[in-house]
Amino acid sequence: MINAVIFDMDGVLLDSEPIHQKVNMDFFTEIGTPVSQDIYDRYFVGSPLAQMFEYLKSERGLEGDVSELVKRSNEKLAQEFEKSDIVPVDGVEELLSSFRERGLPLAVGSSSSPELIRTVIKKLSLESYFDHLVSGYEVEKGKPHPDLFLHIAGLLSADPANCLVIEDSSMGVEAGSAAQMAVVGVRNPSSGDQDLGKADMVIQNFSKKERCHILNFYGL
Repeated sequence: MINAVIFDMDGVLLDSEPIHQKVNMDFFTEIGTPVSQDIYDRYFVGSPLAQMFEYLKSERGLEGDVSELVKRSNEKLAQEFEKSDIVPVDGVEELLSSFRERGLPLAVGSSSSPELIRTVIKKLSLESYFDHLVSGYEVEKGKPHPDLFLHIAGLLSADPANCLVIEDSSMGVEAGSAAQMAVVGVRNPSSGDQDLGKADMVIQNFSKKERCHILNFYGL
């Protein structure tokens, strides 16, 4: 039985991966560690910035303080999102409404910074749907570890086994699975060829047909 739902933000609530990729890859080049599209898709989509820079330090010998690099990258991301026209993914607001009509508490669980999450959710006018906006920065280990989702389950007073996670990245799906939660994988072309194999079900979009599929699959 599903008692709570956790949404990833980037690539699920909005098609923001192109913005993240452009800003991050430009910044990686700026600091002397350019990254290929294949590496970005495989290791970075859905990951916290700190994990990206730790990877570059261990694999590429990147120098510099990780917290400072994260700060600089977040500033660039915030500037880009402030000037970008962003809208919710087609059909996702209708799914949020369906969950709310069934009395389910909802949360955002994102690898983005707390400030960026608040900025994006406000620009999307989705604040009223969510009980909590939670960042991977608030836990010790980000996705693919289960810490973020388990933390959110506690905030929602929900048993992890009764939580549903909606994710578009292999990192997020793995984190939801590791938390012993139900997982819906969303195919987002902008997120690259993500391995969603650990999800209970995979959808192509949030069309009416796919929304009904989710509700029926979980007995909602």
